Amino acid sequence: PYTTLFRSSRILGQGRGLVVTAIAGGLVSSTAVTLSFAGRAKKDPSMVPGAALAIVLASTIMLGRVLVEVAVVHLPLVSSLAIPLGAMAVAGLVTGGVLYRRTPPAAPSSSALPLSNPFELSTAIRFGLIYVAIVVISKAAQTYAGAAGMYVAAAVAGATDVDAITLSTAGMARDGLDAGVATTTILIGVVSNTIVKTVMAATLGGWALGRRALFMAGTMLVGAALGVAVVWLL
Repeated sequence: PYTTLFRSSRILGQGRGLVVTAIAGGLVSSTAVTLSFAGRAKKDPSMVPGAALAIVLASTIMLGRVLVEVAVVHLPLVSSLAIPLGAMAVAGLVTGGVLYRRTPPAAPSSSALPLSNPFELSTAIRFGLIYVAIVVISKAAQTYAGAAGMYVAAAVAGATDVDAITLSTAGMARDGLDAGVATTTILIGVVSNTIVKTVMAATLGGWALGRRALFMAGTMLVGAALGVAVVWLL
């Protein structure tokens, strides 16, 4: 089980163990990491620096997960996403480095991060239902509202689950959806997810965590904007 991984990370020490936990959490759900550590930071303000580090690392790992998902479904789409998502990841790593240097030795323990095993049947069924719903909504939006409808659907879907909108959009691109629309749709989903996690951190974890999350989101969104600008210039 995943809890074994999180407990074993304490062998590396609290600071490094937190990094291992955040990375593992980012592979499963950066939103779950945000919710968990925001709650801890609210209860114990001393955990704020470590919680902020965990959130930014998990969010950065999420970007790599998105690229892998796109590559599996429709490899040609990776070329248009790699630069903006890569720029976001670099910004996230820089932010994470800054937060890591400021994280005190008494970083939050990683032993109780409540992430479920993504291979459990209930988890797979829940994701499947979400995926089907988003596919239906996305195709309906494309049919009746064009690209604008896709973008709205991505903003709404990305607020809760970036994987479903990523996989469904990549599949639609494979079936003929314009690559530019698909790229923009996935980026909107990622941006929406990043903004929602920032709001979660501020509302559930307090302003001390929220302003760090805002710093993270700001640098990552600037990175995304610069990445998009580079794509347009190429």
